[in-house]
Amino acid sequence: YTISTNGSTIKNKVTSLGNENADVVSGPYHITRVGYAVGSIFGYEQVGIFQNQQEIDNAATTSWISKPGDIQYKDITGDGKITDKDRTFIGSTIPSFLFGLNLAANYKGFDMSVEFNGIAGSKIINTKKLPSFTQFNFYEEALSRWHGEGTSNDYPILDNTRSHNFLPSTNLLEDGSYVRLRNLQIGYTLPKSVYSILGLSKVRIYANAQNLITFKSNTGFTPEIGGSILSANVDNGSTYPLPTTYTCGLSVNF
Repeated sequence: YTISTNGSTIKNKVTSLGNENADVVSGPYHITRVGYAVGSIFGYEQVGIFQNQQEIDNAATTSWISKPGDIQYKDITGDGKITDKDRTFIGSTIPSFLFGLNLAANYKGFDMSVEFNGIAGSKIINTKKLPSFTQFNFYEEALSRWHGEGTSNDYPILDNTRSHNFLPSTNLLEDGSYVRLRNLQIGYTLPKSVYSILGLSKVRIYANAQNLITFKSNTGFTPEIGGSILSANVDNGSTYPLPTTYTCGLSVNF
């Protein structure tokens, strides 16, 4: 048997920008700022869901009218109100660690090889939560929505008219880490006594599976969303998953 592994860490930090180090804003979610990784995700921090009017009265003020079932955002600046200044770094689209693992084993005529790969430390923006043209279909996670006091402290009420629940925030943030069984192959080499009379030196049959399973925590089809380095990992549901491919074969050596 053989075991091999590899890994690499990534550290990315913007040290200087033109125009007096002004932020580079790439859409509603990404900001490239000195001191942070390029194309970082900035947004509000969700601290819970308002359960009743009393909680709203005791919280920081907002430019919108909050109601029970709405997201409560963290007052980062401590000035008693929620403004754009309360948007903060909430994640990087660049993974902090990449790794691979390869296993191989042989026993008599049988052989097997397994290959894993994965990443850790990246974040995904799940825009599938945002309002769409249809209001009849929702993802399964919507079953855990707020629909009365005490029902949820994570998922807000389903009400597309409350646009403040769809601001860039940790409510839309998902973990982009994953481990994928990238390749699995099982083979068997026939005994020479079976085919030596035909003048063959080796006959092997095998079965192979690619992208057999992916262990992930994000809600999309795949954690590999892609995109520009300045605005990566925005999952709107249109990223097609990697197909699982099964093959079998016969290898003959003369």
